[in-house]
Amino acid sequence: PALGSAQEYARRMSCLNNHKQLGLSVILYLDDSEGLYPPRVKPTWVERLYPFYQTTKLLKCPSDPVYPSGPTGNTA
Repeated sequence: PALGSAQEYARRMSCLNNHKQLGLSVILYLDDSEGLYPPRVKPTWVERLYPFYQTTKLLKCPSDPVYPSGPTGNTA
């Protein structure tokens, strides 16, 4: 049990760090775009912020469940 809770704590800290990095990415974007947030059109905010975080691993927390082919299990 202690090992499991230590691992979960590490996953939560990793997720918190991911949020921090995304927040810093937004701040850097705002600095480059004269204070304007990414617009809600294509390219999406994920694509617009990518130069500032450069890894898509930040977009998923380690504690998130893994679905083989989607949340419902079907591929359609």
